[in-house]
Amino acid sequence: MDAAAITRMLPETFERAAVSSPLLRAVIGSMAELLRRPDAVLTDLDRFFRPSIAASRYLPALASWLDAEWLLTGEQQQGREPYGPGAEHLRAALTYACDLSSWRGTATGLTGFLELATGIRGFEIRTPPERPYHVVVTVPAAAQPHLGVVERVVHAQAPACVTTEIVVAAAPDEPPSPDPGVQP
Repeated sequence: MDAAAITRMLPETFERAAVSSPLLRAVIGSMAELLRRPDAVLTDLDRFFRPSIAASRYLPALASWLDAEWLLTGEQQQGREPYGPGAEHLRAALTYACDLSSWRGTATGLTGFLELATGIRGFEIRTPPERPYHVVVTVPAAAQPHLGVVERVVHAQAPACVTTEIVVAAAPDEPPSPDPGVQP
């Protein structure tokens, strides 16, 4: 806010006096200088609340405000440790957290959160027919370094009435491990 804008907000008597009073002009100039930084912050307030453009140090607070702090470990919530898969994936998960919350407890919601939180596609969610109320989450081999994040997402997003199992898929160049019960 500049001095002219502040002067226009003053009562008419002060507006007239500002023309001839160097002291009043100096006070208004000081006000303008003091308001410059807060005005700049308020003009660009989105940079604090939009996960896609917020500074990385604000992401743990945004996760808490969006009820998604479960994505982070205690050290990450305190800002002492970076988010494992990278800040860009935390930004994506927080950006879509509200939309995905309407899919909570479904395979769609669980897969969406897993893919956004890790940045890796290829998660599979299935319920074995022989085990009702049990969900098996197959994790792509590329996501193995982020199993902690995967476990937190599955714990927070899977339906409360089911048990869960997390299985890491074999890497594409690895042969599947042989079943010990099958003889060649």
